[in-house]
Amino acid sequence: MYAYERSARKHFKPASDNQERLYQLVQRRQQLTLLRAAEKNRLQSPSCAHTKADIKDHIEFLTKQYDAVQKRIDDLI
Repeated sequence: MYAYERSARKHFKPASDNQERLYQLVQRRQQLTLLRAAEKNRLQSPSCAHTKADIKDHIEFLTKQYDAVQKRIDDLI
């Protein structure tokens, strides 16, 4: 490799702590989105009233978790 080619190459830089946190938070938000969608689908299937109430509670919990993660992402950005 010629010297001018070496200087033009980009060197690996490890992710900063903020970038790593942001990546992890975005991953978690995606997981919560998928879990919430699955629970909403279960809510549409026929089941007893007790089960539906339990699923609604879980959706509410997942929504609160999603909102908390989204706030942390917003604060980080």
